[in-house]
Amino acid sequence: MFEDLLAEPTKANLNTLLVIYLAAVSVLLVQQWNSRRAIGLPTAYTFSFTFIYAVGAFVHGLPGYTPRSEILIQDGVTLQNTFLGFRAACFGFCFFVVGLLAATLWMRTDPKPKAFHADRRITSQLPGTLLVISLLCFFGAPILKRIPSLGSMATAGAYVSVMAVFIYCSRAFYLKDGKRLALGLLATAVFPFITIVFLGFASYGATAASMVWMFVLRFYRPRWLSLAVVTLVVYGGLTFYVNWMRERAQIRQSVWGEQTLEDRVDRFYGLIENFELLNVNTQYHLESIDLRLNQNNLVGKAIRQLAQGKVDYAHGYTLWVAAIAWVPRIIWPNKPATGGSGTVVSHFTGQKFAEGTSVGAGNVLELYVNFGWYGVCIGFLVIGFITGMFDRRAGFYYHQGDYWSMTRWALPGLGLLQPGGLVAEATGSCAAFAVFVWIVHTAFFKRYYDVAGQLQAARAAYAAPPVNRPVKPLRHPRYPE
Repeated sequence: MFEDLLAEPTKANLNTLLVIYLAAVSVLLVQQWNSRRAIGLPTAYTFSFTFIYAVGAFVHGLPGYTPRSEILIQDGVTLQNTFLGFRAACFGFCFFVVGLLAATLWMRTDPKPKAFHADRRITSQLPGTLLVISLLCFFGAPILKRIPSLGSMATAGAYVSVMAVFIYCSRAFYLKDGKRLALGLLATAVFPFITIVFLGFASYGATAASMVWMFVLRFYRPRWLSLAVVTLVVYGGLTFYVNWMRERAQIRQSVWGEQTLEDRVDRFYGLIENFELLNVNTQYHLESIDLRLNQNNLVGKAIRQLAQGKVDYAHGYTLWVAAIAWVPRIIWPNKPATGGSGTVVSHFTGQKFAEGTSVGAGNVLELYVNFGWYGVCIGFLVIGFITGMFDRRAGFYYHQGDYWSMTRWALPGLGLLQPGGLVAEATGSCAAFAVFVWIVHTAFFKRYYDVAGQLQAARAAYAAPPVNRPVKPLRHPRYPE
């Protein structure tokens, strides 16, 4: 299919692929900006995808860059592997955009809006409520993870904070309150701080923060300023990453060594105290990016292993695992073990990793090792279509002012946004997030949507008031300012 298109692994061809990739990103941004039925799920996916595929390709496309560090040489990081991997990622992303456009055409008919009481508790006060729920889930995670299937519930609860901050920023923007909008966006810096200090990982918090920014930038105007901010966010994210890589060993030693909170904060302060801006002429900075943000290298190794016949294709096995991953183990205790991303990567690349090392397979590698180019093209077409479906439904309720119904669609969609993981992880997260919002809806918000039932009860109360009992007047719902 694409075997002969830009097949020679050169820096010139790699840069040509980057131009094609940027063109596909531009098409996606235009679709998101022009749609009144979108909140930014595809944009958030694109941001994460860019960081683990396009950034590494950009580094290897620089004229003077060649990896020289011992660890990169031992890991077999080369221009050829990076080129082969990004070539598959680039064409796969193009099909992701096609799938997104197909979802837009398929779902042109909107559903019937839901009637609800516009009480302040699900409008102006909703962000605060969701943030409290998120904090309870985050700090209760150590306990919840001891119970089968509830660990994923804790993760879902933590991601509710993304929706809380987004709704806060959205209301601030449409109320033309620039100070509140700036406060909401700056508050996203707390996400990586919390995950670093309490977990020793920066990626979780940084991913959550980037999701908020991508959601906000979808509706923010003027557009030229949005593009400028996106550029700054990318540069700022890479700058933070380079500094994190320099300090992460000391920070993790403090966190995983269960030292005091004061000591952990001091370690984090060291990251800020020695802060350096990203410089593309600094070899250390480029090699830090190449070390952990170049998923293309693993994809390229897998492609070569398959081409040389050293391993056989998976023929859909990992996708079958994804089909059953949504079933919680609390319901199916004997569910077959699915294995992890690291196991898949080691098998298909032949590369061994140190115990405890977190290695993500990524959508590109998984789809390619199952069915080659057909797996990449069809797989990304489906991922784009499904992401577009969740985005369009969430966007519909967002523009109706029904923020909680938007959250009920957007949160499972967030679970799908895992370009660096296995499809099984994405489907499992999507299912867990859907169950979580159903539980929260039933416990807290369902009563605001039972409009017909409340009206019927009110009519019955007025038609036949209790004997010798004063009738309480029906309170009119309190609308937001």
